[in-house]
Amino acid sequence: MKQLFLLLAALTGIIHPLASQDLPAQAQPGFDVERSGIAHGKIDTILYASGTVGTTRKALLYTPPGYSPGKRYPVLYLLHGIGGDEKEWLNGQPQAILDNLYAEGKIEPMIVVMPNGRAMRDDRATGNIFDSIKVQAFARFEQDLLNDLIPFVEQHYPVYGDREHRAIAGLSMGGGQSLNFGLGNLNKFAWVGAFSAAPNTKRPEQLVPDPEAAKKQLKLLWISCGDKDNLISFSKRTHDYLEEKKVPHIYYIEPGGHDFKVWKNGLFMFSQLLFRNDGGTFTNPVIPADFPDPDVIRVGDTYYMVSTTMFIFPGVTLLQSKDLVNWEYCANAVQRFDFSKCYDLDGCHRYAHGQWATSLKYHNGKFYLLFITLDEGGFLCSASKPEGPWEIRKLPKGFYDPGLFFDEDGRIYVAHGYGKISITELDENFAPRGKDSLVFTGNIRGGLEGMHVYRINGYYYLYGTYGGRDGIQVALRSKNIYGPYEQKVVIQDTTEGVNFGIHQGALIQTQTGEWWTILFVDSGPFGRFPSLQPVTWVDGWPMVGVDGKAVVKYKKPDVGNVYPEKTLPTSDEFGEKKLGMQWGWNHNPDPSAWSLQKRPGYLRLTTAKVVTNLREARNSLTQRPFASYDQRIPTVAATKMETGKMKDGDVAGLAVFQDPYAYIGVKQTGGSKFITMVNNGETIDSVRMTGEVAYLRATASNSTDKASFEYSFDNQEFHPLGNALAMKFNLRIFTGNKFCLFNYATKSVGGVVDVDWFRVSEPK
Repeated sequence: MKQLFLLLAALTGIIHPLASQDLPAQAQPGFDVERSGIAHGKIDTILYASGTVGTTRKALLYTPPGYSPGKRYPVLYLLHGIGGDEKEWLNGQPQAILDNLYAEGKIEPMIVVMPNGRAMRDDRATGNIFDSIKVQAFARFEQDLLNDLIPFVEQHYPVYGDREHRAIAGLSMGGGQSLNFGLGNLNKFAWVGAFSAAPNTKRPEQLVPDPEAAKKQLKLLWISCGDKDNLISFSKRTHDYLEEKKVPHIYYIEPGGHDFKVWKNGLFMFSQLLFRNDGGTFTNPVIPADFPDPDVIRVGDTYYMVSTTMFIFPGVTLLQSKDLVNWEYCANAVQRFDFSKCYDLDGCHRYAHGQWATSLKYHNGKFYLLFITLDEGGFLCSASKPEGPWEIRKLPKGFYDPGLFFDEDGRIYVAHGYGKISITELDENFAPRGKDSLVFTGNIRGGLEGMHVYRINGYYYLYGTYGGRDGIQVALRSKNIYGPYEQKVVIQDTTEGVNFGIHQGALIQTQTGEWWTILFVDSGPFGRFPSLQPVTWVDGWPMVGVDGKAVVKYKKPDVGNVYPEKTLPTSDEFGEKKLGMQWGWNHNPDPSAWSLQKRPGYLRLTTAKVVTNLREARNSLTQRPFASYDQRIPTVAATKMETGKMKDGDVAGLAVFQDPYAYIGVKQTGGSKFITMVNNGETIDSVRMTGEVAYLRATASNSTDKASFEYSFDNQEFHPLGNALAMKFNLRIFTGNKFCLFNYATKSVGGVVDVDWFRVSEPK
């Protein structure tokens, strides 16, 4: 029977990650088998210059499913044994183990680096592996790791650079290294694990000479071993010392020997405990991308958010979350608008129009979405399940920035208006029962809008904004829904690094009773980003932030459980039967002119209409760029296009789209193809294309408001072309700048490009 020794923080009063969560269960059969139907990470070989060894060294690097440079990741350095090298861990199927755990929501997304721990020029596991020179090379690896490998990873990948986001673990000799290096450098590592530590492990009093300091610095110390392992004494002596000194740690003994059965289970369990403390904090903006005018509700233990998508289809996008911090795509309630030829870009357009701020509600087992389009009026979407199917119907009357409300007595109301706020009662068909009732006129300045309605502790609250980039969030309250209402400014502030006011959104109560709000902050050319802020009730008013200031980094909401980090997808290999939900077409798409089936593994774009420029082109496929939390890191999108079936006059490429827009693309003219860069309608530069395949890259910076463009013919050497686009958030478009894949005709239709992939990554 396996033995489990846990010395928890309760004994010492130290915060310990296990104090708030159960020890993971031992791995079950199939945990290390690659599964179909789930997202997969990727293992690559990296090369780094080692000043310690004086040569270029290899390591393997795992990036998790949904990897995006717009996020930052913690890092686990995973070390091998005396008879192995950087590839030894592949015998334990680490990618399958981590991918499966990620699919089950049991681990945080992390980058895993598997280095060669034998720091010498000939680091192969050949000959006498116990030779003293080779054994000494394992000790020398400490300097290679700290001085060469870690700096390389932090320079080339979007990872955190602090100890709280860095872990080290290993098997056998690597387990000894992990204890030696990790405990010896607690200024570098907060998470340390050893699976069947070998005799190279230092004596406990050398590993932890200052137990009190170790107690303060360690987030997790894990020691595991098989009960039949001949080397178990090295693990036990470390455990005995730690127990005597009351240093929190996990000592896990299971049936097994000195083998991968034990080591795989060690990785399986250890990885589930990593990076889950961080004080339970999050960083604003909670989604660093263009999701404006958010409305948020909770149904059971799941939160749903809707935002404005305007002229992008599918649209009226619904997100879902378990903790208000980590969001996933859920559904698009509207696939297209067939109410006007302008949605087809047929001689007119709906830029800056289409679906505006939407009210989201759940009532009697149904989800409702109420919104207005400035040209067509009011619409209501409804569904029994959030993922749909959604039914849409036009209403007899539209309401500006509606706030739908189902009262306790069964009556239905909507708050609406701009500057002057009215309440209108609706019947069961959502038609007005009578005239609008004016209940409040904005008196701080113009532009009062975006009202959402709540009934809390006997008061009706209208939660809205004096909009614009210097927005002010206010609450109105009354004992009667028709007023009179009194007004309170609940926050008038900017967030760190952003000069525009935080405003317009929703109030949410968690299942544990906490109150929060999600508002948006104008973030320049990339658009309007959702920001999660705590709410404190003061004299019956929902005051936002802390001491009148919006928070940037703050403790996560208490939702009664701990959930792993989620990342909204960006990159696409176009291997699925339908487009991912990160994509949206500029206006209604022409379904006959694009396909994922005609050439499996590719997105085929076919010209179907002659136009004069990109702004008129249908079937332009867009997605939001995600800003990095590190403002030094721009957002980079690249694509591979096969252009052999283009026609004369066709233009296809990759754009950063707003007003102005710019692109790098392939233009066919006179039977020849050219790589061309166009900025605000003007051709800046072009070069003759060789071959039929183009690799195009756009780099957009939300800190400098600039975008630049490059091309390559081999995906190795990229060449800049043209000049920088000065990105703007222009109200003529009214969305954030978007990456855009396109193919349009200027002479005749039927030309084809096949897009092999679209990848968002950090530049090298």
